[in-house]
Amino acid sequence: MKKVVIAIIAVILVLAVALSIYELTGSSIVISGQLGPCSDSDNGVDLYTTGITGYDNRPKYTDECMTDFKIKEYYCTHVDMRVKSVKYHCDKGCVNGACVK
Repeated sequence: MKKVVIAIIAVILVLAVALSIYELTGSSIVISGQLGPCSDSDNGVDLYTTGITGYDNRPKYTDECMTDFKIKEYYCTHVDMRVKSVKYHCDKGCVNGACVK
C-alpha cells in the first residue's frame, strides 16, 4: 500500500513539473488527435489577428485572451494537420483574442 501511495505522489509531481515547464516555455500542445483537413482563418500563428481553427464539421477553436497580456493562439500543424495551441505574452495587451499592435 505504501508503494502505491509513493507511486501516485511521484506521478502527480511529474505532472506538476511538466505543467509548470509548459507554462514557462509556452510550448505547444496538441488539442486534437484528429487527422484531416485543418483550417485556420488567420493562416497560422498570427498574434495580431483573431483566428478560428478547426476541422470541417468539428468543434472550432478561437484564439483567446487568457489574461490582459496573455494570448492562447490556435493553429494547424503543417506536417500532420492537427490543431495545436501556444501561449504568448502580448507586450501591449490582448483584446478579443489578438495582441494589440
